[in-house]
Amino acid sequence: MHAVISDSLRELGVSPETISKEQPAPNLLCFHHLTPGDLMLSRAKIVGSAQRKQRGCLLQHGSILLAASPHAPTLPGILELTGRTIAIPELASALEKSFIAKTGWNLMAADWTPGELEHTEQLVRIKYSQSAWNQKR
Repeated sequence: MHAVISDSLRELGVSPETISKEQPAPNLLCFHHLTPGDLMLSRAKIVGSAQRKQRGCLLQHGSILLAASPHAPTLPGILELTGRTIAIPELASALEKSFIAKTGWNLMAADWTPGELEHTEQLVRIKYSQSAWNQKR
């Protein structure tokens, strides 16, 4: 996935480097911890993500730091590192194009099915809204 993101950013005029060696950090923010495959600019991590594979499914999640957040001012984004502002629709279009080119898969927008919506509501009700779940870490 980071290759898809890297190609997308290059198309938008940003040239990240891929981290090859893990560099743990004592800071709790994951963007201070460098993991192989993460993307960086000027010695600052700008893309990090993770995957979870379970029961034949794949969950990919992560972040692209387009600009620094007031909630994490120690983490510069692409704006601070390059002076380049990337609009979200522009990035989404580049990501879609790169994803299709790298995987050969077609992406199709779709609504959640009634069964998926019902299952989601049930999970919220019986699991994710419960203190036991939210306070277990």
